[in-house]
Amino acid sequence: MSSEFEFNDKLIAFIAEEVYNCKYGDFFFNCEQDRIKNEVRDKTFTLWFTIDMHKEFFKNPAYIGLEKCSRVTRLPIVEYERLRFWREYYSKYSESS
Repeated sequence: MSSEFEFNDKLIAFIAEEVYNCKYGDFFFNCEQDRIKNEVRDKTFTLWFTIDMHKEFFKNPAYIGLEKCSRVTRLPIVEYERLRFWREYYSKYSESS
């Protein structure tokens, strides 16, 4: 894991899972205006509060902080040939992984 990112891949996997869980109002409706109109914040939990409560679980132990980075943060890999399968997310229920 890169030392340039404060959080680990567990955070991304958690968010990706919760998008379809219907437990958090952050993902209800198509826009913030609709969420406000339907009072989603008063009736549901927010995903970000849960993440904040479990921040240590999602922390990257190799993170050194932006002030200590001596180089520019690497850009994401976008070349098709270099992309790899995200085994931790897509194979999490597979017994063979």
